[in-house]
Amino acid sequence: MRRNPFTRLKRQAEKLDLYERAQLFLSSVYYCDEEMIDMAMSGCPPKDAIELHCHLNALIYVASFVVIRMTAYESNFYTSYTIASHLAVIDPDHKAAHCTEEFGMHYEDQGQGPAVLFVHGFPLDHTLWTHQIEALSDAYRVIAVDLRGHGQSEATPGPYSMATLADDLHGLLQALEVERATLAALSMGGYVLMAFWRAYPQSVRALVLTDTRAGADTPEGRQKRKETVEQVRAEGTEDVIEGMLPRLLSRTTMRDKPEVVAHTREMMARASVEGVIGALQGMAARPDSTPTLKTVSVPTLIVVGEQDVITPPDTAQAMQDAILTGGRTTQVKLVQVPDVGHMVPIEAPETYNQLLRGFLGDLPD
Repeated sequence: MRRNPFTRLKRQAEKLDLYERAQLFLSSVYYCDEEMIDMAMSGCPPKDAIELHCHLNALIYVASFVVIRMTAYESNFYTSYTIASHLAVIDPDHKAAHCTEEFGMHYEDQGQGPAVLFVHGFPLDHTLWTHQIEALSDAYRVIAVDLRGHGQSEATPGPYSMATLADDLHGLLQALEVERATLAALSMGGYVLMAFWRAYPQSVRALVLTDTRAGADTPEGRQKRKETVEQVRAEGTEDVIEGMLPRLLSRTTMRDKPEVVAHTREMMARASVEGVIGALQGMAARPDSTPTLKTVSVPTLIVVGEQDVITPPDTAQAMQDAILTGGRTTQVKLVQVPDVGHMVPIEAPETYNQLLRGFLGDLPD
């Protein structure tokens, strides 16, 4: 159990200066102590609110609490956790808001060994990685997550910035006591990984970027996402799903692999309306991560489907070029997989698993 370092301030609340009051307020948020919140704010003159606001801005004002709960499904253990982000806000009019956000995050955790965290794309879920979980859990600790609003994870009001989703992943790794992991992702998951690298590079052992891009949306792309948000609000997700299928999967897969088509449709159908909207808004607002890639200093595998029309091979080449230009690592491998589209992990699972095994096996201890 964490010790509250500001208990002394609670006992001496009547003697607090503004900086100590700000510390107490933030501590009370961190420890979910409503009494301390009231005590921190009681007797604070409105004229001091702006200075108190400055103190708060100078301190860390976001804390996360993780509660683990285990549930067994079909003899396999799936785990979810509730993450509560507590934000303390003071405005110059001396109005206090204590906002608590909670959601249950679903993930699968199998195997032992070096950790590999798999992050799906939009609007998919952790079952994208079924083949990889089966292939790698004999030698690795494989963790596959449902991002908020997707799969079995609960939805929260959007937008879901890539930084927010990265924070969710970091909170999960902390809860699982994983200090460093190889992070592997597809599409939107790649955007999240780049945000994760910006915030938590010390937690990254290696990167696997699959069918994704570093660049931000073009103005036309942002407008298209805005229109899709309005369509989903008005009509739900069904038409969007059917429209996405032929762009996600190659012509060969659409023709010859009906089980992959069905699996992809089922994954998308599990995403909530709120989750789809939140993710679309977050992707539209994401920054250009090309400068981020130039700071990457860990081994990186980039994989792209030869027939990927969403993030085609030239975008994968641009990511490799950015990492090499940064000069912090030369361990960057780019692989094009023939006859598949935007969903390499399920369109060509044997090839993808072979690439992963070779890459993970070559990583330094």
